[in-house]
Amino acid sequence: PFTPAENEETEAEAASVMPAYQRFLAEQEGRHVLLYFGSAALYKGYDILLRLALAEPTTCFVHCGDSGNDYVNDAQVAGMRRELLDQGRLFETGRRLEGQRSIDAFFASIKAFVSTHRMYISSGTVLQALAAGKPVLVPDRGVLSYRTVRHQIGRVYHPARFADLQAQWGRLMADPEDAYSARIAAFMENFSRERLMDALVRALRGRTVAGGPLELQRQAVPTPAP
Repeated sequence: PFTPAENEETEAEAASVMPAYQRFLAEQEGRHVLLYFGSAALYKGYDILLRLALAEPTTCFVHCGDSGNDYVNDAQVAGMRRELLDQGRLFETGRRLEGQRSIDAFFASIKAFVSTHRMYISSGTVLQALAAGKPVLVPDRGVLSYRTVRHQIGRVYHPARFADLQAQWGRLMADPEDAYSARIAAFMENFSRERLMDALVRALRGRTVAGGPLELQRQAVPTPAP
């Protein structure tokens, strides 16, 4: 939504969740936040991000969402969660958040966002991170990789090589804070209200931006003689 509305429920949500989160962050001694957003799901690679958090002592794991059903009987995932909890490096909201103020606060607390999607499609969560001005680390496959590399808005890693994920995370954390800011802002212009409306109008009228597919198609087809 372009103009998300806050109400009594979302205000109560923020009042409930945010003080606890701020206390957790204060205890982290400068650790980087690995944010997992949404239900714990196999296709989103919840287990992979847990593993990365355990492998990187300079991180903490923050799950903004509910536990889902995919890992209910997964002893390995349960063990990783317990280990992070024992180390004081795990924060879980235990529920989906609806208020934009709360959501913005979680994305503001990260330096970069990591996608461990096992399906290499577009990701609304990646776009949320970019909207917050944060660079992304994504698998080097599919749409996520194409956008990230083409627009230089983060880094990519080989999804079958955990060591590469860990190495690229380290490089991204070593990058200057503003290394990607200008390119992220330019990329996110593609998702502005104006661009959306323009795309809809052009699609309905059967026209695209000059040089686009329909424009090129028209140029390729000769005009019939009178």
